[in-house]
Order: sequence, then structure tokens, then C-alpha cells
Amino acid sequence: MRVLRIKNGHKFNLSHAPKLILNNLPTPKYAGLSFRNFDHLKFKVLVKEGDEVSLSTPVAYPKNYPQINFCALAGGKIHEIKYGAKRVLEAIVIELNEELEQEKIDTTKINIKNFLLEYGYWPLIETFPKMDFAPEDIFAIHINMAKREPHSPNNTIILQNNEAFFLAGIKALKTLCSNLKIYINQEDAVLPALKEYGEVIAVENKYPTDNIGVQSFYAAYPPNSAIVGIDTQSTIDIGYHIFTGVRRTSHIYSLAGNAAKKPEHYLGRIGIAAEDLIQDNIVKTDDVRVITGGIFRGKKIQKKDFLTAKDPGLQVMIEDKKRIPLVFFRPGGDRFTLSKNWLSGFVPNKQHEATTSNNGEERACIQCGYCIEICPVLLLPNLIMKSSMNNDIEKMQSLQINDCVDCGLCTFVCPSKIELGEHIENGKRLIEKEG
Repeated sequence: MRVLRIKNGHKFNLSHAPKLILNNLPTPKYAGLSFRNFDHLKFKVLVKEGDEVSLSTPVAYPKNYPQINFCALAGGKIHEIKYGAKRVLEAIVIELNEELEQEKIDTTKINIKNFLLEYGYWPLIETFPKMDFAPEDIFAIHINMAKREPHSPNNTIILQNNEAFFLAGIKALKTLCSNLKIYINQEDAVLPALKEYGEVIAVENKYPTDNIGVQSFYAAYPPNSAIVGIDTQSTIDIGYHIFTGVRRTSHIYSLAGNAAKKPEHYLGRIGIAAEDLIQDNIVKTDDVRVITGGIFRGKKIQKKDFLTAKDPGLQVMIEDKKRIPLVFFRPGGDRFTLSKNWLSGFVPNKQHEATTSNNGEERACIQCGYCIEICPVLLLPNLIMKSSMNNDIEKMQSLQINDCVDCGLCTFVCPSKIELGEHIENGKRLIEKEG
């Protein structure tokens, strides 16, 4: 079996990881279909508040992509249609009624592509280069069992009693493209049946080897090839629906971070609100940051916000605003560093605690090169950042800005506290806007 090893990136050892314990969450009153990852698109909403909908009822579609449905993740009454600034659709909230969740369809003669579009699974497919949705001419599909984002749910717990559905999902996805690769953690056991569907590739224990962009970079695909990827639970969702004729309504979530009393795994509804996952399981302080999607790739959300079907769980972290006196005169045995400027730099594999502290405000770039040394796809983030700040489209393109995989490592290691990832994302949006 081939092993994917990357030149840069980093192996993280962070405290407050979720334990291998699975808890059952109570059924919430509401489930929400969040549009957080599609806030740049305009939607046609097909329902109104007070309507009753069944599980999988189409409730909205993007106006530029009318063939792609976004479907109800629960049966019940439309409780609220939430809009943000400039009428951006944020969420469609459903008050649960299990009597409206008894749908069952005949999947024996379905067309897989039409099924994924009709039942709202197409938005679960990730793309590289980044696009709104997967195109029709797919060059390769990556089934991503690899988990290198710290504190993601454990595959052993996810696959328990779900292996048949997972394989059914892979079989269905292979009908979209025969070039299928399955990425697994190097330390995980291989399901024997996986080899029947495509090449199985192990990834080393280094972040971000689970990133579809990094995998595509090291696969050396032809230029302009459309690569798509999908995670383990989304694959199970598809396979479960095809296998049973009924939509899957629950996911395994991880809860981690220094604000969690019990950092563990939880089984709860898809579309659950963050506060229903957290419950009373955080330290007693109102000053807690809630992050969904992972420490590096995630987004800060509010407790009342809903998780998407792609969210692996939550990081809950105490907002660290305290200042350490004479910090520059301390040996720094507890500080994360990639250099030898602090004592901890001489201790390999030391466990560190992720905090929200920036340890200072943003300063000018000092050309230290740390962002270059850690970039997993060998870009020059410092130069791309400066080109973006200057709105220099030609320079950004010559520096291959669209090869950035949004891993967040450049921002993380920057000693000047520069939000490199944000500047790079702004550059990508400018290029897209200018066509």
C-alpha cells in the first residue's frame, strides 16, 4: 500500500482531545439546515414559515445552480427562515415532528447522479480547485477517511455498525467516476473490501495530509483536472439512504477544547444547534469561543447556530485575554514554536494546549520564512499575501494563488500575527470577481 508523505506541514500533539467514549444526545426540538458555507450565493427558497415538510423535501436551491437541491434534514414545521445582512440566507430551521420522517424510497433502479442532486447530497462533495459545486466532468474522486485535523471524530467510532453503508456509498460514488482513491490514516486498519473499489493510500500522521488539495498536489494530476472528495460520514449518509431507502438523520460529533468538561464523542441529530451539542458540558464562563470545522480550517460560530452536515464537531475554547508579565524573558517551556527561540523548541512531540491568544497584535512581515517552511504545497504565502494586499492580480496568479489549499498553517505560524489565510482568500475572491 502506498503511503502519502508530504514535505512540509506539521505533526500536532494537542491536549483536550476527545476521548473514545460515545454518548447519546437527547432529540432536540429544532434542526437547522445551515447555509454557512454558501453565504456567497443567492438562493431561491421553496418554503415559508409555518409550512410542514417531510424529511428530504427540497427547501431551497442556488439561483445559479437550479439543478442542485438543498433538502430538509428533518421532518416537521418550518419554524424560521433566517436571513443575515443583505438578505443572505443563513438557515432554515425546522421544528421536529418524527411522524413526518417516515419517507422510504425505492433505490433499486436509481441514477446515482440524479439521486445525489435531488436529495441534497451534491453540496457535500468537496472540490479542488475550489468551486461552488462539483462539476460533471470529474477526473478523480477521493474518499477521505484520513483525519489529520486535530480533534476530529475517530474513524473506529464512526464506522461501528456502519461499514456496510460506507461500502454502499463508495460503490455509488464510483459510478460518477471510475478513478477512485481511498485515503486512510496510516495507523488505521484497512477494511479488506476497500481494495475492490479503488487504490487505498495511507497518509502519514502529519497535518494536512487529509486535505484534498494536498492529496491532489502530490498525486501530480494533469493541469485543470477537477478532483472531488467526500468524507467518511457523508459517504455513509449516501450509502445508508441507498441501502435502506431512508435518509440517515444522525451523526457522530466530537467535542473538544479546553472549555469542554467532557471532551468525548456524541451521537446526535444532523443539523443540531451548537448549544444542543454542548448542553452544560462547558466550564462556567460566558467567554467561550465555539469553533466548527476544526481548529485550523474551522469558523467561529454562535451557540445558537446550527451545524452543517459536513461539520465534524465543535472546539470550545476559553477566550484567553490575560497578559503574561515579562513574557519575552521567560524560557517558554510550554509554548508552541517551530524555531529554537523557546525552550519547547528543543522538546520534540511535546503536547501543547491550543488557546485563542494571539500573544500580541498584528505587526509587519519580518520575512522569517516560517510560512514558506510549513506550506504543504510549496507556495510562497508571504509574497502571495503582499500581492493580495496590493490587488496585484497578475502577481497573485504567477505565484499560483489558486493552488493554496486553505489549511491555515501560514497564519498559525506567523510570528507577526498576520492573517495570511484571510489575505490569500481575499485575493482569490478578487480574481474570481474580475473573471
